[in-house]
Amino acid sequence: LRVMFEFQTMLSQLTGMDVANASMYEGASASAEAVLMATRIHRKGRKVLISEGLHPEYLETIKTYIHHLDLEIALIPLTNKGQTDLIELRKTLTQDTLCVCTQMVNFYGVVEPMSEIGVILTEQSALNIAVLPEMSSLGVLRPPGESNVDIFVGEGQSLGLPSSYGGPNLGILACRQKYLR
Repeated sequence: LRVMFEFQTMLSQLTGMDVANASMYEGASASAEAVLMATRIHRKGRKVLISEGLHPEYLETIKTYIHHLDLEIALIPLTNKGQTDLIELRKTLTQDTLCVCTQMVNFYGVVEPMSEIGVILTEQSALNIAVLPEMSSLGVLRPPGESNVDIFVGEGQSLGLPSSYGGPNLGILACRQKYLR
């Protein structure tokens, strides 16, 4: 129990989020769980916006998890610089938007403007889900907790944990205190 407590505390400090879990299966399923968590927080929203910069395997996992739910996925395109198109994000946001899922360093290696996305989403009631498949990059990136991120998910393999016979890595999920249950 002490090790789990220390691990969760370290994750909270590293991410700048209020609370963190002990472990998820891996990053893709943690992303899907974050979307499911958003459905329990905002019961009225039905639209999930996902940046085209999200890892394709993460996107497919989210689609699989929500397949039988009354949710719609809309992809937000990237600009010619490879970042999520903030103009399109503003256009696509509606009162029915449940959450927006953006990968902090997207699939193409481009750092996303998380603070600007956080400001846009604060104006609406949509939850801001940040994804980071490489936790060690938090050594140079601004922590998600400083960018108005509501739910943070990531892949923790790079924290030095061995694979389990080639099996699951380590999924991380952290959030704001007000979403703790």
